[in-house]
Amino acid sequence: MAKRRPAGDGMVRKRDDGRWEGRIVIGHRENGEPLFRHVYASDIAVAEHKKAEKIVGDLFDYYLEYPEEMSGEFQALLDDGDPVRQVVCDYIACMTDRFAVAKYKTLFIPQEWTIL
Repeated sequence: MAKRRPAGDGMVRKRDDGRWEGRIVIGHRENGEPLFRHVYASDIAVAEHKKAEKIVGDLFDYYLEYPEEMSGEFQALLDDGDPVRQVVCDYIACMTDRFAVAKYKTLFIPQEWTIL
C-alpha cells in the first residue's frame, strides 16, 4: 500500500504545456486518496518572469565585462582572488528588485533628449 501523504504536503512541477503548477494536499477522501488544491502560473506571471530573467542576464553579462563597475566590497573580493563569475552573481543577488531595474535602465535604456 502506498504511503499516505500528510495534509500540507505539496509540490511544484512544470506541466507538459510548459506552465508551472503548484499543488498541496488539503485532506483525504474516505478511500484515503489525497485531495489537492492547485495553483497555476498566470500568463502575466510568466511574462514578468521572462522580463526578470532578461534584466538579470544582461546585468550579469555587463558586470562580467566591466567588473570594476561593482561597488567597493565586491572589488575587495576580486582583489582577494575570488572568481569573477561568483562575485558578479553575489553582487546581483544582493540587489533589490528596484535597484536592479534602476541599474538596468541606467545601463541599457537611452535617456530622453531635450531640445534647447
